[in-house]
Amino acid sequence: MAIISADKERMIIETVHSVLDEFSAGPRPFKRLNLEAAQRMASAAHQEAGRMGIAAVISVVDESGTPILLHRMDGSLLVGVKLAEDKAYSATALQRPTHELAEECRAGKPLFGLQFQDRITLVGGGFPCRMSGQLVGAIGVSGGTVEQDIRIASFALESL
Repeated sequence: MAIISADKERMIIETVHSVLDEFSAGPRPFKRLNLEAAQRMASAAHQEAGRMGIAAVISVVDESGTPILLHRMDGSLLVGVKLAEDKAYSATALQRPTHELAEECRAGKPLFGLQFQDRITLVGGGFPCRMSGQLVGAIGVSGGTVEQDIRIASFALESL
């Protein structure tokens, strides 16, 4: 039988009590990105794209990458539908903006090969959406240049 010091025993007891207190507080409420929030984001993106003279496609997904909303502006290109969806999915799956992934996916880098996975895109315009620091989904925008798509998606996130 091992003998521990009184100080060590006190520290263990305090740690156990701290963990028990955290569990007894119950589960933390999980915030979700709902249809109303997705519509606000799409509306803001639509307005910004319109101001820029761009016909964009906007995709909003939940934290699992499941679509909540797809908004296609009149005159947008058909390829924009898949790109916007993949940008939103990638931003959720990897929990970071899609334009930040390109460098990490180069040959010899830690994420090389990831770009060959189904639905993953490195094209800018996808951003994760967080509420109180918690991932709740993502937005993907396609229709302009990468810089324009990034600007539109960033503007949309500010509407939350």
